[in-house]
Amino acid sequence: MLRWPVVGLSAKGERVWAIQYLLDARGYRLKADGVFSSSTRVSVTRFQKAAKLTRDGIVGPATWNGLVLLVKFGSQGDAVSGLQHNLRAYGYTKVLITGYFGPETRDAVKAFQRAHKLKPDGIVGMKTWNVLVWNEK
Repeated sequence: MLRWPVVGLSAKGERVWAIQYLLDARGYRLKADGVFSSSTRVSVTRFQKAAKLTRDGIVGPATWNGLVLLVKFGSQGDAVSGLQHNLRAYGYTKVLITGYFGPETRDAVKAFQRAHKLKPDGIVGMKTWNVLVWNEK
């Protein structure tokens, strides 16, 4: 079982960027800005209701497990943009935020996975997302 950070109102940083992009990928449109504002809380609560989770507006383990999406080479959309944003923040500066998981993103993911002793397969599933969001700067 993975441990996830608990993120709520007034939080700032890469975890929040990831949450906002993942919410966007799930159809909960909000402005990604890295700040867990009341509008982010409302979107989290709506997601929790739809996913039949406790509606507390806080992103804890159950919400992370429901929110995270697997992304890999060829994937497109907001979840990929969130991944790319986080990778850039952690120094993988060749990654552009395009929403397309191409060769540069795959290479950056593999480098990130190697650096964090994960299987360097270039696929961003639960374990890679987990390490990514724990790596808050």
